[in-house]
Parts: sequence; structure tokens; C-alpha cells
Amino acid sequence: MSNTYTQFSECFVFTKEQADLFEKFADMVGFLGNCCPEELDKDDWNTYDHKHIDLFQSLGEKDRKTFADVAEFGSIPHKRESDTEMWVYAEENANLDGVILIVRTVLQMTGDHESIYSMTWAIYSDRLRYREFGGGYAVFSADHEDYGDSWGMAREAEKAMAAKRVQG
Repeated sequence: MSNTYTQFSECFVFTKEQADLFEKFADMVGFLGNCCPEELDKDDWNTYDHKHIDLFQSLGEKDRKTFADVAEFGSIPHKRESDTEMWVYAEENANLDGVILIVRTVLQMTGDHESIYSMTWAIYSDRLRYREFGGGYAVFSADHEDYGDSWGMAREAEKAMAAKRVQG
């Protein structure tokens, strides 16, 4: 049996308002991962958790479902580096979709349709197996997202090299 892991480490530079929102959403995703989002009742939780419940319930129905889905992949480790810098990381199991969802939601909520962010990740295995090493990237903004993987990039490079030989 082989275990596959995903790692990443990124530092996003936001406005202070955006960094505050990112932190709130990341904390909310961690909270949702430990409960059943469909059955949130403030009476069942201590007052510290009410802020997570309020934020979740302030979202539209579609967004609540999306956030509940990404919360199943685990929390989003993060650390505030400054008023505007947010370090986001994962050492073994990464909630990549959660990070991208939060950044895009923050950009949409703050009306920032100009900023573009990117992140990369590594995939590795504890045993040598075919195609269990690699990684990927995402480039995203408030309105768009694009993904790629190292295997796809390698295939494109092979095609380009073969085309040069034919031309050459």
C-alpha cells in the first residue's frame, strides 16, 4: 500500500480587509470540518464558535454548500505574517480547493477584480510508484481560475521538442 501526500506553502499579500476576511473564512472551514453544517444551532456551541456560525449562515445557499464540501477535506493551516500577508501551508494533506475558494470569495466580497494569485503544490508518495510524484499549479482571480499539473506540462514540452525536431 502506498500513501500519497500533497504539500504547499504560499504567502498571499492582501489588503488588511482581505487578510482579515481570509482568516475568518479559513477559521470557519476548520470549524465546519468538525461539525455537521446542515445542523448548526448556536445553542449547541460555545459563544466563541458563534462567529463561525454567523459567517457561514450569512452566505447564500450555494456558497454554504460549497464551503461545507471543501471543509470535508480538512482545515486550512494559516499564519498571519503581517497585517496584509497570510501564509497558508500544508505538510501532508492539502485542502487546495478550500484555499482557492477562500481567496476567490474574499476577492469577490471586496470587489477586487484586478488581483491575480497563483500557487503551486507537490505530490509525493512514500513508495516508488508510477505517477505518484508530481505537482500542479493554479492561477486564479475573483472571476477566473486555471489549473495545470506537472505531467501535463511535461507532455507539452515533449510535443514542443518533437515539433522542433520535425522543423529542424
